[in-house]
Amino acid sequence: MSLTLRYIDKKNNIYDHFVGFINCHDTFNKNQTAIPNNDLSDTLIDDHLSKKPKLTGNVLGNIVVSELKEMSLHLKNCIGIGTDGCSVMTSVSRGAVQEVQKSCPNAIYSPCTNHALNLSICKTSKVQIVRNTISFFHLSSKRNFILKNNLKSSKSSKTSLTSLCVTRCVERHTIIIDFETNMSEIIESLTHISQWTE
Repeated sequence: MSLTLRYIDKKNNIYDHFVGFINCHDTFNKNQTAIPNNDLSDTLIDDHLSKKPKLTGNVLGNIVVSELKEMSLHLKNCIGIGTDGCSVMTSVSRGAVQEVQKSCPNAIYSPCTNHALNLSICKTSKVQIVRNTISFFHLSSKRNFILKNNLKSSKSSKTSLTSLCVTRCVERHTIIIDFETNMSEIIESLTHISQWTE
């Protein structure tokens, strides 16, 4: 887990300080008091060699609090928690955010907007109409030819639509942007194709 602190000085200058990466398993084993005793039965699993914690929200939240205490920070001065929106972090009953808020009562959860943007782009790439449209052009050389001509005549930097890659998030992002940028040419091509009589 990575830990970054954002703070202001007495002149209201804002600073971001990367504290470091935390090995959650090592930190948990070093300081098992970070987890209340009643939660240990849920938290530990036997891997035949040693006991490792399941990385629940309670475990992660307690690790963050113990790291903040080790830095001698006043937890009442913590006014925000930024994280992604996964359930381990944001669960109302056992999330890391709620665990940190027990020790930092003034901390307000602030979702990471970059992560949310990335997730929305990933969701967009799963929209069936986008996939179907790209496939529609790729499955016919004649249809693909019409699209290429429309893209060339518009002086677009792209000469065809790229298929969505299942595993590469950055490529999906680029493909969705290209799709949106060339939307008028795609619509023009589909309109032209819809007038075919064959």
